[in-house]
Amino acid sequence: PFSYAAGDWLFALQRSTNPVDFIARINSIPLMRGPGLFEKF
Repeated sequence: PFSYAAGDWLFALQRSTNPVDFIARINSIPLMRGPGLFEKF
C-alpha cells in the first residue's frame, strides 16, 4: 500500500503547478484509495 501512496505523491508533485494544488492532490489520494493512508500502518 505504501508504494502506491508514494507513487501517487510523486505523480501529484509532477502534476501540481503550485503548493496549494499539490496539497489538494495529496488530500484527494486517500479518498480515491478508500481508507486513509495513515490507517494502513
